[in-house]
Amino acid sequence: MDQNLTDLARALVACPEWRWASGMRVVLPDSSDGSFPMRVLYGSQTALVSAHEEKPTPDGKLGVGLVVGACTGVMRSDVPDLADPATAGGLLALLVEADPASGWGVSCGPDVGWRATSCDRDLSGKTMGEAVARALLDVWARR
Repeated sequence: MDQNLTDLARALVACPEWRWASGMRVVLPDSSDGSFPMRVLYGSQTALVSAHEEKPTPDGKLGVGLVVGACTGVMRSDVPDLADPATAGGLLALLVEADPASGWGVSCGPDVGWRATSCDRDLSGKTMGEAVARALLDVWARR
């Protein structure tokens, strides 16, 4: 995730309305490579799953590992990966829950990128997660 997405993700988790949803990918922005390949299980509960994504093994094959860990929980410095499609889906669920009457929709076009639109708002981003995060922050700011 680039710095703009990281800053946007930090703004999300700083909101009192924020909560983790099942399936969201957790990013540890202060790590050396900017990643922390973990997904949240059980919503805002503390269980995390380590989902090691496809990486070449020493013999050149791609390997995928899945290890369930006993973690104490998501740290306050951790942020959602706004470039991850599953995380974007979790954010969309939070958006519809926060503002059910506005009829939010998400679309993507070659010239405009991703857009989160309602009857009176239109927010965009390079990723679906970015567009939905902007919409969610907008809804929370209007409360």
